[in-house]
Amino acid sequence: MNRYLTGTAVLLTAVLLSARPAMSQPVRQLTLQEAIALALEKNPTFQIAKADVEKSESQIREAYGLAMPTIEGSLQYTRNLKKPVFFLPDFNNPNSGKVTPIEIGSNNSYTASLSLTQALFSKTVGTALEVAEVYQDYTTEGVSASRSQTILDVKKAYYGLLLARRMQTVIGKVYQLTEANYQNVKAMYEQGLASEFDQLRMSVQLANMKPSVVQAENGVRLAELNLKNTIGIQETPVPADDFDFAVLPDDQIQRGEDAAIQLNPTIRQLQFQKTLLEKNKEIKEAGYWPSLYGFGTWQTQTQSEDFKFGSYTWVESAYIGLNLSIPIFSGFQTTAQVEQADLEVRKMDLTISQVQKTITLGVRNAALKMSEARERVEAQQAAIGQAEKALSIAEIRFKSGVGMQLEVLDAQVALSQTLTNHAQAVYDYLVARADWEQLVGTGK
Repeated sequence: MNRYLTGTAVLLTAVLLSARPAMSQPVRQLTLQEAIALALEKNPTFQIAKADVEKSESQIREAYGLAMPTIEGSLQYTRNLKKPVFFLPDFNNPNSGKVTPIEIGSNNSYTASLSLTQALFSKTVGTALEVAEVYQDYTTEGVSASRSQTILDVKKAYYGLLLARRMQTVIGKVYQLTEANYQNVKAMYEQGLASEFDQLRMSVQLANMKPSVVQAENGVRLAELNLKNTIGIQETPVPADDFDFAVLPDDQIQRGEDAAIQLNPTIRQLQFQKTLLEKNKEIKEAGYWPSLYGFGTWQTQTQSEDFKFGSYTWVESAYIGLNLSIPIFSGFQTTAQVEQADLEVRKMDLTISQVQKTITLGVRNAALKMSEARERVEAQQAAIGQAEKALSIAEIRFKSGVGMQLEVLDAQVALSQTLTNHAQAVYDYLVARADWEQLVGTGK
């Protein structure tokens, strides 16, 4: 209990005493699953990840557009301030070397055209389609990762509130026992059955317990504020679940490492990222390949000295063709780009390997913490009954005059510590299980 209270006493008192007015705010009773559902609805990080998926869907449509024909239309009007000319020789005296400029065209020129371009063969276009689809998978996995992290944050905040409320209950129980013992010693002192020292000792003990009660109350408020912010609600959350846990089957824990490699959203994201880097390498390699495009243009034009549109004579023209582009030499740029892209793929392989090792270690660590916390819970459950019985015996002995007050105080401290250790062990198991589920990709 001291470890839990003394480390944060100053912070709790300073921060949470200012939160006392919040007690008048409306409360909202929530199960863990309801808290998770609210967080997924309101959490901004998770909503941003979902928006990225919608963006990736638009990028797929954009990529498919590269494989579709491009059609462009244009209209052009030209006003000749000085008409263009061409030159004719002096036909009367060809040997004179003189030329005569002849104006051509009209003051007004109109042109309308429609052109079409279609990729017939292009490694870049084909790979771009594949990149867009892989990127959608990557962003979808990002939503899973964000969802998993949000759920983990809510679980830890929820369990933290359960622990704070349990600590408040434990300290309240110990305070009640201390107060009852004080009243008993006081009555015995007044009857001459207890010494003044015993009465003063219990008075001091009771006074020393009051700050712990306040600190426990503030601990609940801090935990409520943390859960409230994590979920994104205005009401003060009140847990509807019991402060208990279900033991994860041992065979499921043993399969955790393999499941983590297959299901962990972080690893899956990195694997999709590696695929994107491989596709980027293919795009760079496309610089070695020729590309073939088909094109066609239709055009109509006219010229006139006036603006009598109805009398214009329009002349049409049209053509189609193929454009084959063959890369011959690019100053070794393509080779350098391919080498860089290949290096990025190899770096990602190393990153994935390192992350897999880290996650595997994390899974093992979480499993060990669960096992250790489970043993502590079982041990403390048995110890609680023994501590309560020891306190009862110490009180009876003191009232009978065969025991010492110090025995009662020691028994109270032992019971308080046992209850605190049990609550801490339950919390440690719940947090370790939440970490384990998040790492193996099942905390959804």
